[in-house]
Amino acid sequence: MRTALSSKRTRIGAGRPADGLSASLVAEDLQKLTKGAKMSEQQELKEFRQGDTVNLTVELRDENGISDALAAAFLLVDGNPDESDPRHRIELAGWPKGNPTRAELVLSAKLEQEPPGEYACYAVVGVNTHQAASRHEVDPPMRFRIVEHPDDIRQGPEVLAVGEFW
Repeated sequence: MRTALSSKRTRIGAGRPADGLSASLVAEDLQKLTKGAKMSEQQELKEFRQGDTVNLTVELRDENGISDALAAAFLLVDGNPDESDPRHRIELAGWPKGNPTRAELVLSAKLEQEPPGEYACYAVVGVNTHQAASRHEVDPPMRFRIVEHPDDIRQGPEVLAVGEFW
């Protein structure tokens, strides 16, 4: 499911401006997504386990060509994103084939040792071929949940024996 991004866009990073289109999400497509965003607030959160891949589809446009897009989801602690602990951050990234001026990208992240809980993504960053980046607020934030895996990979191996120093 897609969600709308607010019209707030902040240009970040270096590079030549792209006539206001620096890796921007297409405005007419954003309006179509608004309805889906409101519906997603009422639906259950998508659940993932360690070993799963989280995917987020975004559509971008830039006259100078699209280089990549990024998003981060943060573990919610007491309803607030925990940005202080890097283990509580999941970074999703995607790259187009070539440098198209318009592309639908799948941002992905493989879950490994992230702690279970609810995660929220507040923004998507698009980058053009001149490394000019723009940040697009996701309103309301996209959310998902990581649940315990029956074979929890965060436990590590069992130590069966310890030898002598030599």
